[in-house]
Amino acid sequence: MTNDLQSASRTLWLSRATVGAILPNCLDEPAEDQTRIWLGDYFRAAEARTAASLDEALGLTPRPLVRGTTDFVLAQAASEPTLEQAMRRTAEAYNKLHGGAYNRVRRMNGLLIYIIDDAHFPYSDMPSAAVSLMLECVLIHLHSCFCALTHSELTPSVAHVATRRAPGEGDGAMRLWPCDVRWGRQWYALAYSDRVAAAPVASAGPRPSAATVQSRLMHLVERREAELSHGSDLPALVRALLRLDPACDQASAARQLGLSPATLRRQLAADGLPFRRLRDEILNDRARLALLGTEPIAEIAEALGYSDGRSFARAFKRWNGTSPRRTR
Repeated sequence: MTNDLQSASRTLWLSRATVGAILPNCLDEPAEDQTRIWLGDYFRAAEARTAASLDEALGLTPRPLVRGTTDFVLAQAASEPTLEQAMRRTAEAYNKLHGGAYNRVRRMNGLLIYIIDDAHFPYSDMPSAAVSLMLECVLIHLHSCFCALTHSELTPSVAHVATRRAPGEGDGAMRLWPCDVRWGRQWYALAYSDRVAAAPVASAGPRPSAATVQSRLMHLVERREAELSHGSDLPALVRALLRLDPACDQASAARQLGLSPATLRRQLAADGLPFRRLRDEILNDRARLALLGTEPIAEIAEALGYSDGRSFARAFKRWNGTSPRRTR
């Protein structure tokens, strides 16, 4: 990969050591990168761990949150008419579950703020970096809950997000937010413009569940990964990869660009340029250039990754409406 391509590929990375302190048995599989893990993969691993351990708090506290806690909280919040009231009911529900007033909602300075004040929270014996990561991911989870409750995209209304820790390596959870991030604060907070306070909690359709929240959360993460990594020029980056290695497949391209294959496929589809079309375009350019020379067609076919000349000739005719020999 060229240096330009490497510098363009920015993703939502977490420290693998920090994630390992939270999910010690979920990261045992071999990994190409032994120091980092994608934010989306963290949430997938956390979901798997929750299913296996039946603790939605992932060991954060000696008082576990039993499986179904998210569904219970959503059911409480869904009975309220507006987003502000749903947020307050959410804070109240989690305070009862944790046995303390750690969550609260404030209206101030034109903002509607969900606050997690964990100064006296009874944490398990877990490294402080792991605690911070979990709380930052809780903010993402809460935001996804509020989006699910209102059946709307609330991210543009987020004014700022706050965390107690200072910035450092593996800040992927906080880079997810396309807004002001406030470091070293006295609590964790998710602040919306108070214009959304009266947004109605959707009563039509199925009631939000933990599964719908997870789906919204993963969509949020994957969309932000693509925005940070590529802006609107993802096809150009894929073309650059294919020019370097015409045999590159979609899974390899996704890995090199810091995306899941599903995210790459979805983003390219949104641009109307599926991976196969981009690959055909690059292969055709290389083939037509090679045919200007004297290299045997069979060798051109082999260099482009085709098993034999006939396969290459069929592909070339599909691209150009004529054969390689006639083109030469």
